[in-house]
Amino acid sequence: MCKLEKYGNCDEETKDQGYCIFHKPRKNKREAKEFYEKFLEKFKPLKINKIVLGERRTVIIFEKDIDCRGYVFPEATEDAQFSFTNSIFKGRADFQHTTFEGNVDFQHAVFKLGADFFNATFEKEANFGFTTFEQAAEFARAVFKEVAIFGMVAFKGMAIFKDTVFKGPAFFFAATFNELAIFNGKREEAEYKFYHTLNLSNAEFRKGIDIDLPSEWFKLPEAEAEACRVQRISYEKEGRREHADRMFVRERRALRRDKVRKAKEELSKSKGIKLKLRAGFKLIKAWGSSVLEFLLADSTCSYGTEWKKTVILWLLYVIILFPFLYWISNSVKVDSIFDYFYFSIVTATTLGYGDLHPIGIGKVLASIEAVFGTFMWAVFLAVFARKYMR
Repeated sequence: MCKLEKYGNCDEETKDQGYCIFHKPRKNKREAKEFYEKFLEKFKPLKINKIVLGERRTVIIFEKDIDCRGYVFPEATEDAQFSFTNSIFKGRADFQHTTFEGNVDFQHAVFKLGADFFNATFEKEANFGFTTFEQAAEFARAVFKEVAIFGMVAFKGMAIFKDTVFKGPAFFFAATFNELAIFNGKREEAEYKFYHTLNLSNAEFRKGIDIDLPSEWFKLPEAEAEACRVQRISYEKEGRREHADRMFVRERRALRRDKVRKAKEELSKSKGIKLKLRAGFKLIKAWGSSVLEFLLADSTCSYGTEWKKTVILWLLYVIILFPFLYWISNSVKVDSIFDYFYFSIVTATTLGYGDLHPIGIGKVLASIEAVFGTFMWAVFLAVFARKYMR
């Protein structure tokens, strides 16, 4: 009997074998042709010619529910040409635990009822471009081993990508999500959830998105930055400002790491002395830019999201560090050890009373502290205003 007879959707003629023709993996060309012939014979879709986007195309209409649980769709050969392009599923489409061994094309397909791809495996490119899901689209625990395309897709019900793994680029550009889009979770056996790039540009999330995932679930910081960007926008619409700020900080940090990563990658791929020198200069520039951004924007106020961090840093430098430096270098003539704290505060706030004067190395330290104090006050005012007056 077929090893997957538990699904109850085996081919009657071949179910006495180890696998029936529907569930058999790695079919040869003859078996692939037989699979698609029996598939069409079983579900009996209608084929009509219809004008789609100004062109006359063949449209396949599945009038009733289709149960393809556990099926293994082989690569469509010349003898077994088949595609789900322009298909219309009027009933429920059940592709749970299904494996698509070749490229699968659902472009311009319409799923009238639920579409269930739970635990499905896409061995090669999966193209759902311009597809319409009238109700819930279930892709939980699915695995996309190569590129996954969901560009211009209309998700009118919930879009569930919980525990889904994308090993290739994932494109959701200009997709529309009428209900909540769920991308959280991670398969325990997968190292990452997103192994490659993620594109959610111009996607519309009308009821929000749940893609607030840990950094370690993204192999590329570029993908993490994209996820944080759309999650930040969603949080802002919901009025969850603290969560939005957290996403903004993660987004900026990911972009900073990605800049250095790309420079390293370019250097490793460069051939020839001139190209390597040019790439090396870009890497140094990327490192410098990253360090500068960290010192001025991240360490001081977490990209304008934490005014308390600014105050603590100011107190740490002005009340502890600089008085200690003045004391150990003996660069300010004072009557009491407390005068070091007084001089540090006067210098940091640029009051300049003139009753105490730095000497020697103290002039350099005082200059640095004056610049630091002025900068930190400006940062504090900007962050405080953004936090409480926006």
